[in-house]
Amino acid sequence: MFVWEVLRSPLLGHTAFILPDEATLDPHIFVKFLEKHQCSRTLTTPSLLATIMDSCHKELSKLHHMCAWLMCGEVLPMQVVRSFRSILPRCRLINDYSTWESGDIGYAQVAPAGRYEPSQVFAAACQEIAVGITACIVDPDTKKLVPQGLVGELYVGGPVLSYGYYGHSDITAAKFSDGVNSEMVALSQGKWKWYKTGDAARFVSQPPVLEIRGRIDSTVKIRGFKVGLPVVEGAIAQISGVALCAVVPVYETPTSVDSLLCFVKPQDEVLYEDLIQRIKKEAVKEIPRWMMPSYFRPLPSDCFMGGESRKLNRRRLAEMADLKTLKEAQQAAQPILPRQPSLLEETGVRGVVKSVWAKVLSLSLDMVDPEENFFDLGGHSALAAKMAAELSGEYTLPVTVLDIYSHSTLQALCDFVESKVELEAGGN
Repeated sequence: MFVWEVLRSPLLGHTAFILPDEATLDPHIFVKFLEKHQCSRTLTTPSLLATIMDSCHKELSKLHHMCAWLMCGEVLPMQVVRSFRSILPRCRLINDYSTWESGDIGYAQVAPAGRYEPSQVFAAACQEIAVGITACIVDPDTKKLVPQGLVGELYVGGPVLSYGYYGHSDITAAKFSDGVNSEMVALSQGKWKWYKTGDAARFVSQPPVLEIRGRIDSTVKIRGFKVGLPVVEGAIAQISGVALCAVVPVYETPTSVDSLLCFVKPQDEVLYEDLIQRIKKEAVKEIPRWMMPSYFRPLPSDCFMGGESRKLNRRRLAEMADLKTLKEAQQAAQPILPRQPSLLEETGVRGVVKSVWAKVLSLSLDMVDPEENFFDLGGHSALAAKMAAELSGEYTLPVTVLDIYSHSTLQALCDFVESKVELEAGGN
């Protein structure tokens, strides 16, 4: 808890209330506390606000006395902002970006609609940079300042910055510096240090708005493609029925990422299995196919950190991303297709292709759309190879990986395979 969180209300002549611990665990207690004490302002993390809105949005909409709701501690998704705007349309939602090392860095009012809508995924972090703070966006590789609009690592400096970590000179040296390029050194003039935040950010619009896009180390490479985990989370969070989601990388080796695992919490009265099918069909409209998670799991109820923040415990979620366990669970959940020719005789070529298509993409047969693109549904080169191997090996159908690339909808692939089978049969 920052000092200003304790002192702001008394300094302005208002009464400050300290929420009981159980209020951060039970959204209904939280909302009843705000109503009982007629609280006009509160501060939570985006995760906690999302949980509160999902669990008791009707009760929340009755808090007409609420003037401001402050956000801090996590990246604020626009999905949370849009939900807040609909539930408490007259209450201000203020996104506060801060660090322990510098205190507040800046603020942005995002509800009611602010002067700048940064994207469909991320809410602006700072429309106003705090007094005494200077911010720079640096390319993590070249250490040069990046042009406006491009994402880099955020460094902050100024006279309000702390001097480092007491008793930890090694960590201080790694995080605090005079600047990593000549421009930053010139700005500080030796009067203060720069702090390496580890956050990915960019400046957009005029006058500049600072947009925080998550941790700089939240970008991973999968089969040569760069994937930003916050971008994937943002795309999935927008889908109707999603209350909360978190995406973690699944490592094949300590340095090689195989795929992504997405934890999902459905909104009330939304079935988890139905929601996952919807995500697989709709998320690919917002993000490229290589960004789609390969695995989905329900978000555990005990995955939140203790204390008042109720942040997602991403370290615990990452521990659950074991590739071998995920593969075994996925294989166990998939319907086992008959391995004998009878399936081919019973359903024909189209039935076999459709069944293997659904199996490889982890779709139920009733959710298969013949016009959907294999790669838009989360397919990739490895899954294409798996599908071709099963069709050609188990069912002796003339299908190669290149055929799947060339005929990437189910309808097109079925037409191609069927015509090829008929052609070969005619030749015999």
